[in-house]
Amino acid sequence: EGEGSKKEKKEDEKKEGSKKEKKEEGSKKEKKEIEKKDGEKKEGEGEKKEGEGEKKDEKKEEGEKKDEEKKDGDNTKTKATEIKTVEAKKPEGDAKTFAIDPVDVKWDKGKGEKMIKLTNNTADRQAIKMKCSDNALYRITPVFLFVEPGKSIEVKVERLAETVKEDKAVCMVAKCAATDTDPAPLFKSVPVEQQQKFTIPFTVAA
Repeated sequence: EGEGSKKEKKEDEKKEGSKKEKKEEGSKKEKKEIEKKDGEKKEGEGEKKEGEGEKKDEKKEEGEKKDEEKKDGDNTKTKATEIKTVEAKKPEGDAKTFAIDPVDVKWDKGKGEKMIKLTNNTADRQAIKMKCSDNALYRITPVFLFVEPGKSIEVKVERLAETVKEDKAVCMVAKCAATDTDPAPLFKSVPVEQQQKFTIPFTVAA
């Protein structure tokens, strides 16, 4: 009987030991699962943070791009302003480059004719347009013409009546190409600020 009770005790101890082991294994498994879940959560949070970081970087890059575009826009505006400023400068008449003789025309009271000599001392071919303040009293021919580099040409001014008053002729000069054949359209295509203007006063003796 004593031996039997000892055996029963040992068996009970074994059962309790196996139960404890099972409990410990279960608790270990639970710990591992909890740790695994915690690890997954941390990874998820890390991915979220990385995603947020990437979004921030993208926003930063977009901001930098906008700043660069703004700078480029500002530079473009500045360049456009500089170009306009250069074009706005009107070329002044220079006797050394384009000469007119005489610089003023004096008339007697009656009718008559005068010649005006235009000399192109520049290295470029020039187109000429002649205008007058009173086309009923004066006639200029030719109105449109070309003057080659280093050459001179004369235009005729005819006075048609005996009216005594002050008038003037205006000589417009525009640079042109060697291939241009008609001077008239050039004064529509070449901006006014790029043309030279010479005024020739007409005076009449009383």
